[in-house]
Amino acid sequence: ALDVLESGDVELIRAGWEEAKESRPAEELGDIFFKELARIAPHVTHLFKRPKRIQALQFINVVEMLLCFNEDPEHFFIDLKPLTIRHIKYGVKADYARAFGMTVLNGISQVLGDKFDDRCKKAWGRLWTRVSSCVTRALNVGSNLVIVSLVQDDIDNFIEAMDCVPRGERFETLTKIDVNGEVVSPLDWSVMGGQVTIARWVIDDLCAIRADRNTYYYGRETMFETHPGLVSKICRQMPHLLDNMLDGLMWHASMVVDSRVRVNYYVREMYGIPTETV
Repeated sequence: ALDVLESGDVELIRAGWEEAKESRPAEELGDIFFKELARIAPHVTHLFKRPKRIQALQFINVVEMLLCFNEDPEHFFIDLKPLTIRHIKYGVKADYARAFGMTVLNGISQVLGDKFDDRCKKAWGRLWTRVSSCVTRALNVGSNLVIVSLVQDDIDNFIEAMDCVPRGERFETLTKIDVNGEVVSPLDWSVMGGQVTIARWVIDDLCAIRADRNTYYYGRETMFETHPGLVSKICRQMPHLLDNMLDGLMWHASMVVDSRVRVNYYVREMYGIPTETV
């Protein structure tokens, strides 16, 4: 970013962008960007499903964020984290960045006309080169197999991805994945996103009791520690999955002793501990 600042690009880019905004209404300006994107990369237009007016404002905001990279880099990287998560959920891939960059440059060129001279073009080009590098890297970091499976709502690929995770790390992977410094929960993602099959599988896996020669593995505590409002969330979003959760919070012995079977109920997080005062 120092090269951009030293060459005076910040003022040049800001002046050009302000002139572009003054020359056209926001909706018309956004429509220029969208039409250019449809021309350059029609295969990505399916990502834009909202009304044109909203899409136009989104394009305007994205360009403002590009300029923020020059003017306030710290704020840019703070905003980049949640932005990356949202775009991963939308199914945006890192290789879409090039098409979007061309869209912005071509759109600005159309609006500014002769004022988009060689120096202005190089300034915008340098800006996009730096921004796209950060965005592409962030999207690639977030594109692990578990996240990709969630985006595609593909239970088979999700299970296959989890099969590669060591037994001692499964609970962490299902409840919190670091994506470019932002924590994402596959459990919360699937429940809030209406991905019933994946949500059911995650709950069943977290509530399964496993063991090896070293220890027992049971994800109940991790599940509730990382998702304190999980029960109420499931009641609102997927009440039919309560049976899966409650089944997973119960263990019974395989042997019958004196016509009785020992049963343990692991409901501390839901019921509380009666002997403790609040």
